[in-house]
Amino acid sequence: MVHEGRWLNSPRIEASMLGWFVRVLFAIAAPITALFVARDALNFGLIQTIVTMLLVTALVWMIAAYTGRDRQARR
Repeated sequence: MVHEGRWLNSPRIEASMLGWFVRVLFAIAAPITALFVARDALNFGLIQTIVTMLLVTALVWMIAAYTGRDRQARR
């Protein structure tokens, strides 16, 4: 029997959770990409990857703006 703390910190579980996150981002990026490129186009996967990177950038920017908001309000 494996201790639960060690099981949750295993690299296999962490990689699986990262895969879930990436899969959700690609699922969000697919309809956005389909607005600009046909789904059967050869470069759909490439454009979808670019849109996914833009979504990640926007998410990181929103998190940074939210955490920086408290510091500016105190001044």
